Amino acid sequence: MECAVFMSRIRFCLLGLAIATTALVAAGPAGAKETFLVELRKVDSSCGNSLTCINGSKPVLRNIISLVQADQWALMEFFGRVTSARDVPEHSSSVEYLTNRFDGQETFEKVSGLKGLKALHVDLSKLKGDQHGGALSESVRKMLKEAGIREVSKKDLDGIPGRPVLSVSYSARKGTEGCIIPFSVQMKITEEVVLVRDSTVKIPVDIWSAFLRENLAISEFTPDAALKNGTQRFLKDYRKANTG
Repeated sequence: MECAVFMSRIRFCLLGLAIATTALVAAGPAGAKETFLVELRKVDSSCGNSLTCINGSKPVLRNIISLVQADQWALMEFFGRVTSARDVPEHSSSVEYLTNRFDGQETFEKVSGLKGLKALHVDLSKLKGDQHGGALSESVRKMLKEAGIREVSKKDLDGIPGRPVLSVSYSARKGTEGCIIPFSVQMKITEEVVLVRDSTVKIPVDIWSAFLRENLAISEFTPDAALKNGTQRFLKDYRKANTG
């Protein structure tokens, strides 16, 4: 059985339990005690490779003990006898480990990017001064309320992992030299993500978007109707991503 834990100087695994011991104080003279943090976590026995189950391991206990050197060696000797794997490498910040772990995982459809989204910042700056801005803003906030998503200020965005931002823009209909350029409404949610090939690289990407263009054959297709179409599409995708 393989087994691993994040914070440890000495690592052991026995019977599905990961034991980490970390010295909290420096060694002193002979007879002096060292203080250790002992952490015990249970790894799912059904996991084929325990290294991939680190995040899912469950804490069993976390104690601090003080031992003289003789007792330290006795404790380590005990661990050495009962463990099935030892000196498991640290992987909490290993780029190679994270790449291997996530590269082999199933790739989900893009709407899955909405899974677990509970809060975001709304950027409506591109609607300022537009005659449709007020109605569009109201529709967006109604959509978020229906989905149960909390709107946060730009200042509070730093407290939200990934810093998701929903932005809405509107381009009015334009006519020039007999040509008509239909109006368009764009909605998108941008969030910070980490590259699978290199977990040290974090970039902003669009995790969801909708682009709605005026249909000149339908006179009732107003900017408000276009945004309503977009909000309905978002709610459908959000519920799909968060079902089950």
